[in-house]
Amino acid sequence: MGDYDEDDDYFRKRSPDYAKVQANKQTVTDHCAREHDKLKDQKRELLQKKVEASKTSANLMNESDILITELEQHAKVVGQLQNATTQISAEQSRIVETIIHEKKQSGYTSSTN
Repeated sequence: MGDYDEDDDYFRKRSPDYAKVQANKQTVTDHCAREHDKLKDQKRELLQKKVEASKTSANLMNESDILITELEQHAKVVGQLQNATTQISAEQSRIVETIIHEKKQSGYTSSTN
């Protein structure tokens, strides 16, 4: 037996199905190549969608952080306003008590009007 090419030629000449087998082999190879290309395209599209989704997610997280910061600031202001309201109410109560106490000391009654 000679080298590989001679063996290949030997089978090519002697086997009637050799050409058919080679054609089928080429058909399968072409089909696999097309499917591989489709999968590569799908992978590329999915990676692009992943990148876009990551960017969208990052943007949403940034916007959420901004809104949370604003909400915390508003909550702080509301707390300050509640404290101020409590202090004003306490001051009003002290003033009313002082007025009542002074009226009692001066002998003023509401029936004297």
